[in-house]
Amino acid sequence: MRILELPCTLQNDMTLERVVACVLIVEPSIDGADLTFSAQLDNESQTGSPESGEFLDCVSWEASGWALSLGTEDGDALSQRLKCLNIESSPYPISYSRSGLELLLTELERGKALSFHFIVAYKSLPDDRECSTWFAVDVPHEVANKACTRQARDGSVKWHGEA
Repeated sequence: MRILELPCTLQNDMTLERVVACVLIVEPSIDGADLTFSAQLDNESQTGSPESGEFLDCVSWEASGWALSLGTEDGDALSQRLKCLNIESSPYPISYSRSGLELLLTELERGKALSFHFIVAYKSLPDDRECSTWFAVDVPHEVANKACTRQARDGSVKWHGEA
């Protein structure tokens, strides 16, 4: 698992406090493995609302003068990028909860390395362009993975363990 600051360029003078990406790389040790990845806001008093888009599954929160969005690739993006997952014949791989997102991958092949991501963006409110956090988490996997690889090469990525 790699966690990094993700450079973000938004249009129309949109602003953010911070964008962080978590890139997960897995290589199952057995055939037929089922894996679940979850990204949650650890605050039971806050309830997020789903805000999906094309190739994006996202949950957003607004509270105490802050806006926060948590996003990942949707099932269509995963299906196009990772044909080996056979997503079209499986249950939809992303589920929403009041506190975040869960990614369920089934029937994985042994030794086949795969990568996924979750992205968090937040900013202070009020702001005329409150959708900036949503746009910031709408990042293709190739962009998040490339940023992670580049920062790892530069020595600036924060390593938080291996999955």
